Amino acid sequence: MSLVFNKQRLLLMAAVCFGFIATASAQRYEVGAGIGAGNYKGDVAPAFRVENSKLGGNIFFRYNPFYFLSLRANLMVTDLMGRDSIFADPFQQKRDFYFRSNMRELALTAEYNFFNFRKTDRRRMEKWCPFLFGGVAVANHSGKTNYLDNRDYGGTHVVIPFGVGVKHYMHPNWNLGFEFGARKTFTDRIDGIDFNEANTKFRQSNPYSKDMYYFAGITLSYVFYSVRCAEPFAAD
Repeated sequence: MSLVFNKQRLLLMAAVCFGFIATASAQRYEVGAGIGAGNYKGDVAPAFRVENSKLGGNIFFRYNPFYFLSLRANLMVTDLMGRDSIFADPFQQKRDFYFRSNMRELALTAEYNFFNFRKTDRRRMEKWCPFLFGGVAVANHSGKTNYLDNRDYGGTHVVIPFGVGVKHYMHPNWNLGFEFGARKTFTDRIDGIDFNEANTKFRQSNPYSKDMYYFAGITLSYVFYSVRCAEPFAAD
């Protein structure tokens, strides 16, 4: 009798452990989408201005190997714009430059979660979790300016995305997110104006300052979450 009882207890403990592992691993994958706004900082916008914000969106796949670490592949599309006319600087008023560009970005980033987000033990689970992210991306843009007689310009560049965000546990299958990210670029051509000694001074850019762009938004992701039931077993 004792042997049968011990065997059942061991089987029960194994089933519980298996269920715990299966539940944890089932939370490792997410797919999601978001909506937000892109903004730009550079020669045409030396300071951040809300008026330059344009609508954008993103889709992503997230892999959660640990509670504190997530890896994400993200495709983001947004418009960017800038115009001298909204600034009081006399040089910008005289130059009166304007551009609008469409930005497409594919990024691979790592997210560091400050808390044990979505920990299986609900008594210790944090429903709100701030995080930092950073990585590498390839960005492609195309646009028009009033200096190029509305002719297209564009390019493809490597950029460094980094930022902050907050994740919120809504449901076993759903996460809500808020994030703000900046993109460090290595080009001065996002706005379509660059340094060229042949140009007049009003068509010059600062060769020592590179362009940046930003994206802030809200995301909703679906978590592939399931709980496996232990297989029934018969007592000997």
